This record gives sequence, structure tokens and C-alpha cells, in this order.
Amino acid sequence: MSLSELQYLLKPYEGPNWSHRKYRANSKYLNALYYLVVSGKGALLEHLRREYAGAASAAGPDQGFALGIVSDPVSPTQIAAITVSRADVQALLDDFDGFVQAVGKQCIVGVHRAFVDYTIDLLIELLEGELVSLPSDRERKIRERRASPRLAARTYDELGIPLSPVPDEARALQRLSMLRNAIEHNNGLATAEYVRACDEGTLRQGDVIPIGSREVGRALAIVDHVGRTLNERAVLKWPKLTAG
Repeated sequence: MSLSELQYLLKPYEGPNWSHRKYRANSKYLNALYYLVVSGKGALLEHLRREYAGAASAAGPDQGFALGIVSDPVSPTQIAAITVSRADVQALLDDFDGFVQAVGKQCIVGVHRAFVDYTIDLLIELLEGELVSLPSDRERKIRERRASPRLAARTYDELGIPLSPVPDEARALQRLSMLRNAIEHNNGLATAEYVRACDEGTLRQGDVIPIGSREVGRALAIVDHVGRTLNERAVLKWPKLTAG
């Protein structure tokens, strides 16, 4: 992290326009979620062990039980609850690192989704403010949120503000997209495309892609940086965005 980036770590950027404010609202807690889970891993595991031991003692040997919280007291005789069965608690205790990895995967998927939504929202904001003009078919797709990430990226190129004018950052966004696709659509296994574009010589097609703090940190950092610099360039190019 450069010294110039440190200022945004201490005081995160939030644009004056609604699309970036919405993006920040949707993405800012993913950093906190991953930080809390990783930094508090020991305490979380100890809490789970304590809860499991207490429930097992109350239920008796070989009896089923579930840990849970009441999510909705429906009526005096009914509740809705979020529960974790005895077998699932045991699985967590046996592989808590797997749980942490699952949280990391969801952070990567979530931050990618937030960034994609932001790129569409910013285009909608530009259209609603009559700051840009696009072909009618493309405008309709954007307004209806049916535009693909590739179409959105091409639109930014044509408007003169590419998602990222820095080649390394553009490649990092591409790697994030491939990683998200592998998690969502290939059970977290490396595709041939991912191996060619993203791997550092340690994976083969079909291998499980390791997801740890490095991968989550890179994902969170690139979308925060590109989202900020894209918005700064947009506000500079279209000052009326500040009225959003």
C-alpha cells in the first residue's frame, strides 16, 4: 500500500453522487465482516465449543439438538428460528478453517456483485441526469439492469472513462471476475481459463482454488480502489454528478 493510498484507508472516500454512496453502503461492511471473523477466529471457535458442550449436556448422550436464535416470535405458540443442527455444529468444530474459507468466498462474491451493480448504477445516474446519450437499445438494457459487465465496461470505454486506465488494475479486475465465476459456477475449482490467466504455476484445471486472506484482501482492495478512481474521474468529467 502506497502512502497516497493510506489516506483512503484512514478516511474512506465516498462520492457526492448517489451511485457511489449506494456502492459504499453495500460494500463497506464486507471488510468488517472478514476482519471480525479472521481476527476473532479463536473467540468464535471457543464460543461454539461452549455452546455445543452446554447443549449436548442438556440433551443427553446421543440425543439430537440444534443451536439457534429466534428470528421471529410469530405467536405465543410459534417461532421462526435460525438453527444449526448438532451434526453441522460438529462439522464446524472439526473444520473451522473451512467455515472461515466459506466466509471469504462469500466476501469475494459479494464485493464483486456490489462493484458490478455500482458500474450500472453510475451509468443510470448519468442517463437520468441527461449527461450522456447512448443508443436506445443499450440505454434500455442499462436502465433495466440487463446490461452485462462486459457491455458496461465497453460503454465506459466509449464514454472516455474506462473502468481502469491502468493495465495492472484492469487485469486484477479480470482475475477477480474469473475467481468469482469459479466460486459461483464451478464449485470453487480452477477452470482452464483461470489457470491460464490468474495462476502463478501452482494450480491445474480442476484443482480447488485456495481462498484465504490474500485472495479476499486483493478482491476488497481492487474494487475499492477502482470504484473510487472511476467515480473521481466521472465527477471531474461531469460536475453535475455532485448534485446527485
